[in-house]
Amino acid sequence: MAISLQPFGIRVNLVAPGRIKAGHESKEGDEKGVEWAHLNEDKDVEDHLTNRAGRPLDIAQAVEYMVNAGFVTGQDLIVDGSAVMIK
Repeated sequence: MAISLQPFGIRVNLVAPGRIKAGHESKEGDEKGVEWAHLNEDKDVEDHLTNRAGRPLDIAQAVEYMVNAGFVTGQDLIVDGSAVMIK
């Protein structure tokens, strides 16, 4: 796709997020008023070399990089705290 759209000045890239802790993770948790984003579970530490799950800001920064990197096209950027490497 990057090759096909290059003549039109369009760059094509992909940001592939891993586990991201958002402000909510389940309807049940939302109804109970559980705040998920600040919790650091054992699984987060075990599954990521960064010792935490991703945050929405991590993905936003990856997207910002792709938008601003004018010489980058046809790339996949995996943003998963190296979880893929551990498995």
